[in-house]
Amino acid sequence: MDLSTIELPDVTFTVEQVKAAEFASALDTQLATEADGAALVPIGMVFFVLCRDSATIFERLGVRWDRALFGGVRLEYTRQVRAGEQLVARSRFLSYRERPSAEGRLGILELETCYSASDGQLVLREVSTLIARGGLELS
Repeated sequence: MDLSTIELPDVTFTVEQVKAAEFASALDTQLATEADGAALVPIGMVFFVLCRDSATIFERLGVRWDRALFGGVRLEYTRQVRAGEQLVARSRFLSYRERPSAEGRLGILELETCYSASDGQLVLREVSTLIARGGLELS
């Protein structure tokens, strides 16, 4: 299945300082550190603070929410993410394969999202695995 023809829009967003601080302090008050006047988003929490338009991805793939499973994520950071900074997320499909299961087909999809700062510097590369029960139903 060739997913290279499916375009995903870039998403520009601001890492919200209040949400990052609330999330960090809810888990551990020592996590809400600062550097150069901006709160640093703890590395292990970036995945929860950053956003990606999952609804658009699922819609383009023809995957219903009740058929999707999260298969894992690999994160590669080039620097710390700062609360309040603006990032651009650019996603593309890396691979797709199917395998049989007791309930029918499983579609296994890898999606790469690169997060860049406003100066174009890569901040984070994320490779997510999505499992679609029943496979993909592309039109």
